Amino acid sequence: MNPLTSSAIAALVRQGIAGRAQAAVGRLTLPLICGLIALQFALTALGLLAVASWNLLLPEIGPVWTPVALAGVFLTLAGIAVAAILSHRQKRRSERMRSSDIEALIAPMLAEARRFTRDNQGASLLTAIVAGIAAGLASRD
Repeated sequence: MNPLTSSAIAALVRQGIAGRAQAAVGRLTLPLICGLIALQFALTALGLLAVASWNLLLPEIGPVWTPVALAGVFLTLAGIAVAAILSHRQKRRSERMRSSDIEALIAPMLAEARRFTRDNQGASLLTAIVAGIAAGLASRD
């Protein structure tokens, strides 16, 4: 593949990635802000629950065992959360494709692209010029 064609393809890919990333940021901003606010409320509620539990348990089990009991509850909840995160990561890791699998899928497409550009050099050059102009105009915005 000649360098002009490969640089044009790279410019098109970069332009497409930048456009998709900008759209994704726009779609995710409001849910992220709402999620952070909800997390703050949940942490506040957890703190208030801890204070209420402390006041409830203090006369029953005394000033020494109250913090021990609450620490045990919170450590148990933290252990459950860590176990859930680890099992989710393990599942995602097993679902991910290996790089050799990806290379096996991409290799025929690259061979076809090389053959196409070799057989149609004029059209490839024109495509590279148009892609360069489009990338240059997009980078000005």
